[in-house]
Formats: sequence, structure tokens, C-alpha cells
Amino acid sequence: MQDDTSNKSDSPAVILSTRHIGGGISLAGSLETYWRELRGARMIPRRTSVDPTRIDAALPWSFVVERVAPTVGRLRVAGQKINAFVGMEARGMPMSVLFSAQGRRVLDAYFPRVFDDPAIVELPLCSKRTLTAGRLDGLLLMLPLAADDGTVTRALCAMFVDGAIGRGPRSFDILDNANHRCEQVICRPTLVAVGQTHDAGEQKGPTLARPALKLVVSNP
Repeated sequence: MQDDTSNKSDSPAVILSTRHIGGGISLAGSLETYWRELRGARMIPRRTSVDPTRIDAALPWSFVVERVAPTVGRLRVAGQKINAFVGMEARGMPMSVLFSAQGRRVLDAYFPRVFDDPAIVELPLCSKRTLTAGRLDGLLLMLPLAADDGTVTRALCAMFVDGAIGRGPRSFDILDNANHRCEQVICRPTLVAVGQTHDAGEQKGPTLARPALKLVVSNP
């Protein structure tokens, strides 16, 4: 994909997924930057902290997904472009409606990691050319969001594509011949016992010193 720095911002063929906006940041980059700003000192930003006015340029391509089963997400809110992909109001629909059978298989492998790791996931997309619409290329970005109790059950997502959407619905494959990004955003500490081991014949009881606990951080 190439950057489009011309004044054709209203053209349907403008490069939206990589086009530089203010400060030389792409639309996908601006959305992730905003997510990291919300995160601050927290491990995961709160879903109630998301301000739509702060992501105005990316908003038509964005949606919030709620996890309702291990590999199933439901669209809670969706931008105009997401509605165009589906061909109708997308709110309340399963996220899988946006993908082909191939895309769903790949998504099933990454979707749980957004919530369980939790992780930032970025996947390359393609919608094949049809008799009435041209090929679309783009990317899916998924950013985890925390509830008030700290659990991660929702994600701020976006699907940025290049080219004219045409008449919906459009379904997307997830490309296998490109790098898939899955970046864990929390390092999970584990407690490891450190100290001398004692033979079975050694003294046991309350007078025996307990092994020290050492904090070991395992980075993915």
C-alpha cells in the first residue's frame, strides 16, 4: 500500500489504512496511539473512557465488540463503513458476519488472545473482486478494553480498507502470506520458590524456614 498525501480525501479509492493524517500517523496508528494514551499507567484502558470525538477520523471504520463465547464476539456499536460491509445495520450482529469461512477460521485462533492474554492483534485483510465490486485490501486492528472490575470482555476494533466498498455485503479473508501481529500487552508474573531443598529425613515442622519467593516476569 502507498501513502496518499494528495487532496483527494473524499475519493473512495484513497488509501485509508496507511494514509498519513496529522503528524504523519496512519489511521490505524492514530487509533492505537489513542488506545495507549487511555491506557496510561493502567494495564488495559477502561471501555467507559473511550471518547468517540478523539478518534473522529477512524470512527466510520471502527466498532466495539463484546465477547459472548470463547471465539464469538457481538458488535455493540459500529461505524458507517462497517454497516456498509454488512449491507445493513451491523449492531447486534456476530463479528463473524464480516468474514469468509477462511477468515473465520483464522480469526478463531486470534480472537481469544485479545481477551485472555490480553493482546493487541492486527491482521491483513482482503475481500475478493466480484462482478459488481472490486478487490479490497486492508487490515483488522483489535485493542482490548477493560470493564470496571478489570475483566477484559470488550475490544475497540477497526477494519480499514483501500478502495471503493461498492454494494454490500462484503466478506473478508485474512491473508496467510503476511505477518500476523499479536502483541501481549501485560507481562504475567509467576512466583517461583527459591531455597534449599530438604531430604525426606530432614527435620520438618513450624521451625523449618520457608523458602523465599522470587518474582519472575516471563515476557512472551
